[in-house]
Amino acid sequence: MEYAMAQVSIPFRLPLGPRLTAVLLAPVALMVFAVSPALAGLEVCNQTNIPRWVAVGYNKDSMWTSEGWWNLEPGDCTTVLDGDLTEQFYYYRAEDQNEDFEGDGYMFCGVDDAFTIVGDQDCEGRGYNELGFREVDTGGSTTTFTLVLSPATVPGAQPIGTPPPADLTASDGGLEICNQTSVVRWVAIGYSKDDLWTSEGWWQVEPGDCALVLDEELAQRYYYYRAEDPDERFQGDGYMFCTVDDAFTIVGDHDCAGRGYEEVAFRELDTGETATFYSFDLNPATVPGASPIGGATSPMPAPDQPMNQMPPPVDERQAAVPTQPPTQTMPGQPSGQPPAQQPPSAADMASPFGAPSAALPSDESLSSLYRAVTGTWRSVDDPAASIALRDDVYTAFQGGTRQGAGSFEVSNACPLRGVDSGGDPVIVVRMAQDPEPACFSVLYVDATSLELISLPRGNLLRYRAEAN
Repeated sequence: MEYAMAQVSIPFRLPLGPRLTAVLLAPVALMVFAVSPALAGLEVCNQTNIPRWVAVGYNKDSMWTSEGWWNLEPGDCTTVLDGDLTEQFYYYRAEDQNEDFEGDGYMFCGVDDAFTIVGDQDCEGRGYNELGFREVDTGGSTTTFTLVLSPATVPGAQPIGTPPPADLTASDGGLEICNQTSVVRWVAIGYSKDDLWTSEGWWQVEPGDCALVLDEELAQRYYYYRAEDPDERFQGDGYMFCTVDDAFTIVGDHDCAGRGYEEVAFRELDTGETATFYSFDLNPATVPGASPIGGATSPMPAPDQPMNQMPPPVDERQAAVPTQPPTQTMPGQPSGQPPAQQPPSAADMASPFGAPSAALPSDESLSSLYRAVTGTWRSVDDPAASIALRDDVYTAFQGGTRQGAGSFEVSNACPLRGVDSGGDPVIVVRMAQDPEPACFSVLYVDATSLELISLPRGNLLRYRAEAN
């Protein structure tokens, strides 16, 4: 088997341990309890008296990764990592509603919104916050572990049952959705923020339970919701947003399919003219075709259905390159129409993809990298997806069908304002329909493997070489 790439030595692997930037506190006994081996993974249970927003840090494929946020009400549990545990040490952060948490010196990157970030270095330079985490020791010989958030593991916390502070009640503001139907519902929401339409999901809401899907004072009168049953059914009323099957936060409601998402229908929710907090019931009146609690039930969902609250976003579900969020003036309602395209400049006319064709870089190291990435690559995480980098042309495929094409070049920096690759070389892709390029820092490449980081979000994209 021959490959069109030569191995290039690029020292871009991240270190094997998070940076310890403070003197460690004395060891604290962790409160754990046994779980059935069938439920492999890392589970977190909230035994404090207030809601907690949980993020985790872990080592995967010699890369330090952080993910968040899961919203855990008092008494609730969630699995934050599925599958058998492979490490002895994991790291956690469990913020209160004031975003307070006392770490013990283990630093990871995070943002306020849902996130998955690869790498624990240069957080601020990459547009993230550097946050303190605490270490949990699983013992090293177990595939399953449950971490209980309690005064022992969350310094300053109060045990469950203690009245919460008056200033942390839900009445301060937010949007709560309660499930008064007979089956579990997977909820997604849409709203306008900073003149951009945004969609988020999924929250799993059992019959009789509620989920706080927005935890700040409401700034709009109208919000939008989708509440799927276990068969993914929901009758919208014409308000279209972008979603994916996994957990997500997606900015922009335009050109969903072109960006690798699915366009689905939501329903409108009127919170009134002055409400800062609103509790909304899912019932037969607001979910057409639903049965009330106590009515007929549907089968339980498959294990791979989206779970829990505020999980990590998914922007790179396929190998196709998503666009940057479009700049738009907030319309009166969400729109499914694609944004207007800017006419190409005279310089752009040199290329069928809306930008000058990239010549082979003159710098020797970039030339070597250009030759190394040339070829066809299949996604490790989605085997149906592949990309081809050849003759200055980037092509994305899904299931063998071409999804899009554009020019590409390798560079020392991303041309997008404010996007820093941390000194790593960058593949710059310009798609014909996109006004701005997409940037991917090259983490590792050899004859069989290619690992990229999508900028600026930090998502890891892994590929294997295909025979040419």
